[in-house]
Amino acid sequence: MLFFIILSSWTCNRHPEITTEMIEKQIVGHSVGVEFGRWTFIAKGPQEITILTSRYVEDTAQLEIKMKISGKVWSRSTEVSGRLRLHFKWIEKQWKLLYIENLTFKRK
Repeated sequence: MLFFIILSSWTCNRHPEITTEMIEKQIVGHSVGVEFGRWTFIAKGPQEITILTSRYVEDTAQLEIKMKISGKVWSRSTEVSGRLRLHFKWIEKQWKLLYIENLTFKRK
């Protein structure tokens, strides 16, 4: 009986949850369409990330986040913020960000 309980709890939590720190690292280099073209995420600049919802199904995950980035674009200060949906897949013992959907992410 104890073996069954341990086994069932292991299968429910097969992979670790995705954290904001993981998102900060994985999002670098990805881009998303915005009203003025495409926004490519870089490692520089202040950013705020809040995980709003998460859905894990076997080796896939979808997270809806709220993100705010302040920085310079073409030598002008700018701020972009809004909601994004991130799609992950468990590959080689880690979560990999596959693509990003823009829900409300835009320049302020």
